[in-house]
Amino acid sequence: MSAKLFTIHLLGTSHTMSLFGQSQKKTSKDVRGVLGRFLDGTGGPYEFDDFVSFRISDPRLETIRERCDRLHSEFPPELPGHYCGEGGVEVMRRFIQELEDDAAQPCAQRTSPAVALAATAATLPPTMQPTTPTSAVAELGSLAVFTP
Repeated sequence: MSAKLFTIHLLGTSHTMSLFGQSQKKTSKDVRGVLGRFLDGTGGPYEFDDFVSFRISDPRLETIRERCDRLHSEFPPELPGHYCGEGGVEVMRRFIQELEDDAAQPCAQRTSPAVALAATAATLPPTMQPTTPTSAVAELGSLAVFTP
């Protein structure tokens, strides 16, 4: 049985959503690829929008997806037509680097989502700090996510 999809229109954009709330099965490599193509401008016209619009079944990658979905409000774009400001671009670059580093390590040595997100936020220069607070961390079992 396939999930039924419907399209909603918000502020002039279309988002296709699953009626059953099913998650995507994405790998670290998939997420690195989407972020890399988005940053270098080689992704499809809706690839990044699809990435941030659909939940990912892997909790660590879902945390990254959720953070990327908020970057435009945390780091407002400085130029028209851009998704986010330079601070948001730097966050995505660091996610790519962390996913590449983790892929090269044995599973037991990989960085947790909370540690990765805290390290990313803590190392941004003051001029690249988000315009909305991201220091509050909500613990959800073994998964910690930033809450604005």
